[in-house]
Amino acid sequence: MATKMPGVIALFDVDGTLTAPRKEVTPEMLKFMKDLREVVTIGVVGGSDLVKISEQLGKSVINDYDYVFAENGLVAFKAGAEVAILSLKQHLGDDKLKEFINFTLKYIAELDIPIKRGTFIEFRNGMINVSPIGRNCSQEERDEFEKYDKVHKIRSTMVSILREKFGHFNLTFSIGGQISFDVFPRGWDKTYCLRYLEDFTEIHFFGDKTFEGGNDHEIFESERTVGHTEMKDRGKEEEKDRFFVAVHVGAGYHSPANEKPLRSAMNRACFTAASLLLQGSDRCVDAVEAAIKVLEDDPCTNAGRGSNLTEDGHVECDASIMDGDSGAFAAVGAVPGVRNPIKIAATLIKEQKTGSSLLGRIPPSFLVGEGARKWAQSKGICSERTIEDAEKWLVTPRTKAQWQKYRAMLDDAKTQNSFSMEPSSSRDHENGLLSARFFQSDSSEFVPVMGLIFCLCLKLDTPTRISVRPNGMLYKLASTHQGTAYSIKSMSFDKVKKFNMALVIRWSPVIESTTEAVEEDLIMDTIGVVCVDNAGHIASGASSGGIAMKVSGRVGLAGTYGSGCWASSRGPFGTPFIVGCCTTGAGESQAGPASACIKVLRSVVQACNQQGTDGSAGILVVQPDAPCEGPGNVPKLKAVEIAAGFSSQSFGVGYYGSSMKRPKVTIFRNKQKSPSDIDHFEAKIDLTDDS
Repeated sequence: MATKMPGVIALFDVDGTLTAPRKEVTPEMLKFMKDLREVVTIGVVGGSDLVKISEQLGKSVINDYDYVFAENGLVAFKAGAEVAILSLKQHLGDDKLKEFINFTLKYIAELDIPIKRGTFIEFRNGMINVSPIGRNCSQEERDEFEKYDKVHKIRSTMVSILREKFGHFNLTFSIGGQISFDVFPRGWDKTYCLRYLEDFTEIHFFGDKTFEGGNDHEIFESERTVGHTEMKDRGKEEEKDRFFVAVHVGAGYHSPANEKPLRSAMNRACFTAASLLLQGSDRCVDAVEAAIKVLEDDPCTNAGRGSNLTEDGHVECDASIMDGDSGAFAAVGAVPGVRNPIKIAATLIKEQKTGSSLLGRIPPSFLVGEGARKWAQSKGICSERTIEDAEKWLVTPRTKAQWQKYRAMLDDAKTQNSFSMEPSSSRDHENGLLSARFFQSDSSEFVPVMGLIFCLCLKLDTPTRISVRPNGMLYKLASTHQGTAYSIKSMSFDKVKKFNMALVIRWSPVIESTTEAVEEDLIMDTIGVVCVDNAGHIASGASSGGIAMKVSGRVGLAGTYGSGCWASSRGPFGTPFIVGCCTTGAGESQAGPASACIKVLRSVVQACNQQGTDGSAGILVVQPDAPCEGPGNVPKLKAVEIAAGFSSQSFGVGYYGSSMKRPKVTIFRNKQKSPSDIDHFEAKIDLTDDS
């Protein structure tokens, strides 16, 4: 007999993971679980009560598994013995239960769906299960309702209305199975069972409804678990759904040291979006939201956790999302104290589409600042009570150290009004560091760059590579030779009357390449995602922590209509034309496929050169072919063209299609000689290979 791995448990969802929906477990799965128990502790967790779990996994279930958690763990068993039980009735009280049940039954009574059966509400020990069709329906009727629900969004619409009506009850709504959703107090989701697993250092969870709104989502995303999504085997008799996902992690400069974690983040984002797109049609907005959340949670990106800090040292994020079919757009700007700003934008767009606001009020489409945070709290999106609590997670040691350095530079620049070309210490001289400070001048030897002023006619004794850091942003300038001046991108000089600015010059006894890698990431602004489903529906989204040292309250392009993201299913004259894009850096705007990327970026670079601003930018564009007619005259995605253009030093891009075995993720490096040149990538992916 093999020795069990200490401190490790494999925890499985029941319905849809160990068994087909509401079906009994297969003999092959029982044997697999028995063999697995020889090498690792195993457990199951389900939203159903113990009676229903026993119907699916067998009457001896509490003895066949080391841990059994019914009703998300409100009824818990360990080694065959009951260890805990908690009651919803005691928690809410009869008055609140009656109010909720009465409203829900009235809503179902007025709901127009093809069929209804019986048992629309099932009261369990720790939750209420609501079924619009009724739990007494046959298996065939279950299957038909599941297909109908994917198209008409019966459950998700009902959940949205109940969430708004009973927000003061602090309830969680979790869609699971084929025909129903669970309702329980906040915190009583499947993560509740983790309190009984404190002795385990490694908890592997396996579930199928891991997407946002699914009943496996919270435990899948928990910091205490390693989440695994069960991808359904649809069998040969059913054609595989097609999909396409594209992501980017910003333009700018990505250091080689950070390339591996960024590639990993893009991989996980692609897989997360794919798991939702395989759930059925019209899940594009959900898929975009889930993929961006993965990128926001990764501290390597400038969005959510690890975002750039404002001038006063706080995190304020922007995010937006757009649905191509309806043209609906929603965004949030400069929101403080929220882990995932994309969740606010996604909730806004879903409420726009469902029109669920009470008393006929028009749902908002754009929220900013503290008002956006309060609205998120009312929807259960923001769990932290204060901004300070949220920033314990949002602010990382890297971003804090970066802010402290930039803040010192900014304060120094504001207070200095003298000129010196001497090293501040002998150690600075040894390290090749000179600090130049300028005062009022009438000369023509200055040019504005990024809104700041730099000297253009320094004469040095040795060939020198010069790097300029305006407020922490690094720009490498051309090498100079003894006794000669240098220029920036061949721009003309402008006369300047007065300014206050610090310039840092690093020198070396030999000429160095201006494309030499630096240790710091200098990532411009936004991350973005574009998703296309089997029927050709498209959605896109963007999220950003904004530029470093931005003024508090600044709303960036990631939260602006037509700038951070775009998605549409029809051209200007109503003809089918499916396109989605997301942008990053300076000059963000809508674009078409490959050639349009280059045209747009070229205009951005030219305008920035004329204005003396930085022209680093990137555009990611996805253009699917019009879906062809599949079996039963159902539209089916055929092929997708992806294009990326960038004028920055690097651009992180990943994509994943249903015909691919795994995502393809790359940190593209600009191979062009001039910093203003545009590099690009394009590919066409055939999705008709369903093998």
